[in-house]
Amino acid sequence: MTMGEGFYPYRLVPYKGLKRKMDFSAIIDNGEDFAVARRFDGKAEDLLVELSPEYHVFRNTDDTLEALYKEIPQLSMTIIGAMTGFDDMKYIQHDHAKEDWDGTTHQITDFINSVSIANEYFCVVYRASAVHRQPVEYEKRFDSKDDFKKNLGFINSSISGNEQILLNNFSSKKRYPMQNGRLELVHRPTMLNYWHVELMVLPASLLEEDRLKNVKFKKDRSPQQYNDKDLMVRFVWKTYLCQNFDVMTNCVGEFPMEYSYDTNISEVERQRNAEAVRVMYSTQPILPQEDLSSLATR
Repeated sequence: MTMGEGFYPYRLVPYKGLKRKMDFSAIIDNGEDFAVARRFDGKAEDLLVELSPEYHVFRNTDDTLEALYKEIPQLSMTIIGAMTGFDDMKYIQHDHAKEDWDGTTHQITDFINSVSIANEYFCVVYRASAVHRQPVEYEKRFDSKDDFKKNLGFINSSISGNEQILLNNFSSKKRYPMQNGRLELVHRPTMLNYWHVELMVLPASLLEEDRLKNVKFKKDRSPQQYNDKDLMVRFVWKTYLCQNFDVMTNCVGEFPMEYSYDTNISEVERQRNAEAVRVMYSTQPILPQEDLSSLATR
């Protein structure tokens, strides 16, 4: 095992002096862009089709979609280029390590044996601006007239200004076109990955508390049987995720680090905390012994 193997990369670890939550809208609106990567376990050729050396798409199969279906509503990804590289994507956080970061600097002893390593994986990479705040089209069925009435403000209709006509013609069997939902790229730093983000799928209300979650994939259903969650997930997959990505390549460039610094903390204190984390994680391994053994044999 060479020097450094078995030690968790300190550059992923949050510390006091970094922002609790970065504002990606502000970064993109300021003309900056950055890359976010999603790790997939296994071989790239099992899920991807190479149309050219620079262009890949996911295989158009139910197996591919099923593997991602429940993940898409809160797709976990990592910023690439913020001192981070694809080799850092092999680390998998467990238990306390994957909890939301609380804004403080933690001792390494809190996370002993809280990390494992993906043996074989690849990463697909998206531009943040290509997914953040992008529209999501869908339709929705309503079980009751009361539920329909509560959502009238979010329904797209050519009958402008006369909601009573819509109410009089309500049908629980009909799918109603809704105003666009939206994709939101949200910074969600964990205890051992400051650069962790989630891609949330929001319905027409655009409220985070209404975000999609707990979506289940069901085979052998016709499009007429899809509910609003199915339609949103499939729209996001087809429109934004199944193509227009890079594979193990960051073509965007480095992340603008200044957006991550907490301006309420002095630069001297921030650098002192960063150095303390660097020393801590460079001198004490936190990986289980079996993972250290597997690294030694590579």
